[in-house]
Amino acid sequence: MFYVYIISSTTKDKYYIGQTSDIENRVETHRIRKNLGANDWVLKYPEAFHN
Repeated sequence: MFYVYIISSTTKDKYYIGQTSDIENRVETHRIRKNLGANDWVLKYPEAFHN
């Protein structure tokens, strides 16, 4: 299964749109790597696709 997702950071007042096959791991990776300078990314919207 694949996902399109939107995450948000309140400290940076930003949204990020991405795609992945492992949504839990991907959101955690955003937090650990401090993508776009933030580590408070929260999953706002996931949508699943079979292919």
